[in-house]
Amino acid sequence: MVEVDIQNRVKNPVLKREELEVTVSHEGGTPKRDQIQQEISKALMVKKEMIVLNRIIPRFGSKQLKVRVHVYENAEAMKIEMKKGKKKEEPKKG
Repeated sequence: MVEVDIQNRVKNPVLKREELEVTVSHEGGTPKRDQIQQEISKALMVKKEMIVLNRIIPRFGSKQLKVRVHVYENAEAMKIEMKKGKKKEEPKKG
C-alpha cells in the first residue's frame, strides 16, 4: 500500500507546470518509479504521462520517500524535460 501526501505545491506558469514536494509512505520494499508515478497520478487526478519524477529521496530507517515532482499542463510543455545521462565515449583509435 502506498500513500501520497502533498507537502508543497508551486505553480510555474512560465514553464506551464506545477512543482510539488510529496511524501510517499509505503509498506514493504521501496516502490518502483512507475508505481510512485501512478499513485501520484491518482492523488492529483492527472494523466500519468504528464508527471515527471524529478528526484526521489528515501528517508533512512523509515518507510517514507520525499519526492520532487513536475506536473505539466500538456505534452508540448513537457518537452523541456531532458533525459539525464552521459554519452558513451568512443574508444580512442591509434
